[in-house]
Order: sequence, then structure tokens, then C-alpha cells
Amino acid sequence: MRRETIILGIIIFFVSIIVYFIKNNESIIKKIKKFKYANYSVIIVSIGVIICILFSIDEIRHNINLYLFSKENSNLYDKCDKLISDEKEYYDFVIDVEYGKNFSYSQPFIPEGFNYVEGKWDSGFIIEDEKGNQFVWVPCGSDEELSVPKLQKRYFSNNPLISIDQCYDLKYKDFLNSALLNGGFYISRYEIGKENNYPVSKQGAIVWTDITQEEAIKLSEQMYNNEIVNSSLINGYAYDTVIQWIKDSNITIIQNDIEINDNYYAGRKDYNHIYDLFDNILELTLEKNYDTVITRGMYNPDVFEKYEDLINRFELRFSILENSKYNYVGFRTVLYK
Repeated sequence: MRRETIILGIIIFFVSIIVYFIKNNESIIKKIKKFKYANYSVIIVSIGVIICILFSIDEIRHNINLYLFSKENSNLYDKCDKLISDEKEYYDFVIDVEYGKNFSYSQPFIPEGFNYVEGKWDSGFIIEDEKGNQFVWVPCGSDEELSVPKLQKRYFSNNPLISIDQCYDLKYKDFLNSALLNGGFYISRYEIGKENNYPVSKQGAIVWTDITQEEAIKLSEQMYNNEIVNSSLINGYAYDTVIQWIKDSNITIIQNDIEINDNYYAGRKDYNHIYDLFDNILELTLEKNYDTVITRGMYNPDVFEKYEDLINRFELRFSILENSKYNYVGFRTVLYK
């Protein structure tokens, strides 16, 4: 835009001079000689030249900045592509280990400090700590022939907004090893709420929103993370496995059951004893897409009215700006040994 403006100004300048001298029917040389204030004209022309030079310098600076920005983006893409490649390589390695065939997925471990509440291992096994926080067991394995979903990220073939190749998890190694070794993991039964400025997984708690991914990571780890059990912001593997588990359970998801409400409270609708997985707000994950972070969940009829199959709607991923906060974005945690 700047280059075009300079060129246009120069063209208009010279065209005006030519038109002026043609109109007065005199040559340029004669006109300059007859001009009483030739020195002033030299000054004016010199100023014009200086202005053009300054504009040119500004244009050069602008082009340099564009180059540096492009180079920075290229470095970012290269770095992220490397992270994606490393994650895939690690997953391919760990999934080949003989995990999940000892049927540990049907024997959920109960961390010290938690008690069994209700439910079966394959349809929603619920545990609760002494403060009333509840989590649900999600069984998984490394073999697609097992009676539980394979722990994996999925390719989004149903009208995807973001493909798996564009996403990577900030943390995943410990979770992958634990989930495969123990036949599953726990997911917070509710979207994480706020109670006395502390994260909780309780029915009726006001969902903790207006939060960045970094803050959600710290709060998730703050819940437990000791020698007994680890807590973490949910990652892509956990989210996709939960979705597959619900689909495998042949549960009919009724569109009319889903509501949108400006006042977000945990515990409105559940499947396999997990509440508000896709009918309340967006949920932050450990996934990133270059310089944006990935969220899941929330049914929005204005956005998804073109999708006929509701199950496809909450399988999609959405990216938001890094370090951004929204009152419709919360988070969910996972527990693992």
C-alpha cells in the first residue's frame, strides 16, 4: 500500500508539471529561466526529493519488518511441526508395548484419599475425595480388538475445523504411559468449578471461566499432583478417548436435551456419568495449533446448524488466541497414576 501511494504521488507530480507547461506552450528550460524565484523552485524540488527518500526508507523498513515477521512465523511452524512429529513418534512407540491385555481396564484403581461412589467400570465408575470432588473412570487400551476404546487421537473426517496434523499436546508422555499401563484414567465428572478460589469437580459449582490455557494448566496440577496421583488439564488423547467411549456405549444423544445458558453451572446433562461434555461451554485442552490453543465442547446451534449428526458436532476442535480469556471457555481435568 505504501509503495503504491508513493508511485501514485510521483506520477501525479510529473503529470502536473507536464500539463502545466503544455498549457502555457513553453518549454521546460525556458520556463525555468524566466522563473523569478528559481532558487525557491530548487528548494521545493529538493524537499520533494527528500520526502520521497524518506518514504522509500520507510518502505524499506516496512519490507524488512515483513521479512522478519515471515521468518519468525516460519520458525514457529518449523518448531510446531517438529513437536507434532516427536509426539507422533512417541505415541507410535508406546502404543506398541503390550499394554491393556491384562484386563486392568476392568479393575479401576482407586487412589488413596478417594472412595468409590457408584457405577460400573464400563459405564461410569465414580470416585470421590474427602472434599466431594468426583471423577469418572474411562477405560482404554492399546489394541482396537479390546472391548474398550483404543487410546489415540482421531482424524477429524466429519467436517473438521482443525486436523490432527495441526495439533500437538504440551504434555502427554506420563499420561500415555499411565493410561495404557493401568487400563484407563479418570476424568473430572464436571467442568472445573470455583469454590473459595480453589478448583473443584462438583455438581452445582459455578464453572471457572475467563481463564487462559496456562492458568488452567496450573490450576489442574494444583488439585492433586503428589506421590499418589497426578492431575492435569485434559489432553487430546483423553478427550478423544472419552468421545469414542460414549459412542461405543450406543447412547442416544438427544438434541432437545441441550441448552445454552448465560449462567454456567456444572451438572446439567450427563453421559456415562460425565456431565456437560458438549452442551455447556468450550473447554481448554493441552493441545495447541501453532500460536493458538485448542478448545473442545459446547454445542452452539448458530454455528453448527448445518451438521445433522449431533455426535459430529462435539467431536470438532476449535482454536482461540493464546493467552485469551472468554466467559464461555472453561476446562476439565484428568487423574492418572
